[in-house]
Amino acid sequence: MSGCADGPDERYMKALQASAALRDAPKEEKPKALDDLLHFFDARSADVFRGAWQAGKRASRYGWTNVQKLLIEGTVAEVKDDGDMRLLTVENEKGKKFEVRMINEGGLWVIDGLALQRFWTRLQKVEL
Repeated sequence: MSGCADGPDERYMKALQASAALRDAPKEEKPKALDDLLHFFDARSADVFRGAWQAGKRASRYGWTNVQKLLIEGTVAEVKDDGDMRLLTVENEKGKKFEVRMINEGGLWVIDGLALQRFWTRLQKVEL
């Protein structure tokens, strides 16, 4: 694991920057900005989020098209070593703490997007 260039906390903060860039990108630049953000997620999550983004309005009722809203804006308060993964405690500006699981994939620390609480919370609110 020592071969990872950036630590999980640095990667998370860079993911937040990529998320802001996606939010602020003009419409014609959003596909590239989305790809830039998805490089911070594991391949499995990136595929799900990319597919939801491409589904557009059909997926919006499920809250999936706003991939950038899945990340908690704040600071990394703690990083726990849990074997092959790192558990980040992210604290928002109100002092609320959230856990983010990161895994090593191809020598990079990436966010396990399907383990994010916000992902599942959004799905639980869906009425079919």
